[in-house]
Amino acid sequence: MRLDDLKYFREVIKYGSISIAADKNFISQSTLSTAINRLEKDLGIELFYRNNHGVIATDLGKEVNCKVEKMLELAQEIEQLSDVDPFGNSVLLATTFAASEMLIPECLEHAKQEKIPLKLSVNVMEDYLIYNQVAAGFAKIGIGTFVSELLTKDLKFNHLFDDELILHVGPHSPLYDQDEIEWSDVLLQPYPAFGDEFLAHEAEYLPKEYFPKIIETLSFRCNSTTAIKKLVANQNYVCFLPAFNSKHDIYVTSGLLRTKKIKNLSLPIQYGYIENKRYKYGKSEQYFIDNLKKTVATLHLGESNGKNNW
Repeated sequence: MRLDDLKYFREVIKYGSISIAADKNFISQSTLSTAINRLEKDLGIELFYRNNHGVIATDLGKEVNCKVEKMLELAQEIEQLSDVDPFGNSVLLATTFAASEMLIPECLEHAKQEKIPLKLSVNVMEDYLIYNQVAAGFAKIGIGTFVSELLTKDLKFNHLFDDELILHVGPHSPLYDQDEIEWSDVLLQPYPAFGDEFLAHEAEYLPKEYFPKIIETLSFRCNSTTAIKKLVANQNYVCFLPAFNSKHDIYVTSGLLRTKKIKNLSLPIQYGYIENKRYKYGKSEQYFIDNLKKTVATLHLGESNGKNNW
């Protein structure tokens, strides 16, 4: 049996669908089906009943799942015991683009100053995917915003700092020199979205009455905030970005972008790290978390005392 096959088996159990499990874990449906078929062949039993609506675990499949949970926990403990060099393996991170631009480089700089050979493997994605990756065990730590609907009994959100989303406009926007901006003004401007923003799930920071209205202004999607900033700087698009990420941004400091407040509307967000309570951290993961808290304090991004843990 392969360890990855067991992980994929657990994901299919979780979602009750091979296609959904494949989508949530960034692999093809055929790859996941092959893993499940291989596991069934290795065990010599049928783990699922298949139908047009998805899959249902057999009685034996349910028993196997209980054992798999224990096996995966044990496998992690064995990895930690056999790890001669506690910093030999990369810390697997899933993070937002804002955190990857601002926090990760600072963490690496702190590690360099302390002569710690920290290795990171970083995947940048939207918040809902970060929670999924940590829940599935494919990322040891997630860094993103608090989204209550994405928390499960196994996931814990650890508060790092409070922030807000700020409107960004460029010289070609009619809002560039406007001091007082209404939400109705924003809705007249084309809006570029990051990845599946406003598509995969409703953003918690946006009041529900505004959600359908912002969708009407969407005209461009991409997976790069740099591309979005260039678009806003060179055309009449507007976008929302975290305030902490904009403070020292070259686009803002050079005047290519200006940050604006919207009258009678604030978009507060909470940043923190997401952990899976089923997994124990090794020395490298724990060092990274301590380093992350130190980075937040150094950059004066708010309280980093770990309050508001859900």
